[in-house]
Amino acid sequence: NALKFTFDYNTWSAGGALICARRDASHAGSQNAALTTGGISATANQVTCTEEYNGSSWSAGGDLPSISSCGVGHGTQNAALARVGSGTSTEYYKYDGSAWSQVADFNTGRCGMGGAGSQNAALIFGGSANCTNTEAFNGTSWVVGGALITGRGKGGSGGTVNAAIFFGGTSP
Repeated sequence: NALKFTFDYNTWSAGGALICARRDASHAGSQNAALTTGGISATANQVTCTEEYNGSSWSAGGDLPSISSCGVGHGTQNAALARVGSGTSTEYYKYDGSAWSQVADFNTGRCGMGGAGSQNAALIFGGSANCTNTEAFNGTSWVVGGALITGRGKGGSGGTVNAAIFFGGTSP
């Protein structure tokens, strides 16, 4: 289903439908200024499309330079950061509200990572094969950080570079 749902602490409500229904996309932003990019369509094709949400409807944004799935995103609608590619791709791109441009690749390729932070202060952790790796982005390059206590992937995540959370997902 390509619907967007909003939550006001007490009640969920339906919002506008995505232009392209998909899963495994990268996301960034807030309830009334969201961004989704890449993913796998209902026909199992990886996509490059980016969509921006204004609180009531989705509109087309700048396409990714290549297909992307199993993503993780950071930041805001007009200053986002997202993993691009599939499988164990290490490519990361930033979005300025209209176009994507490549930034430094991260160190350990994997899928299903958790993420936190913003375009210039991001954190990625965990991922495929029950990975414990953590890496931080400072706007220019990625550096290796402390390991997760237990390797896991495809969980929920959020927070900032200095106060992140990773929960659920798959583990050994």
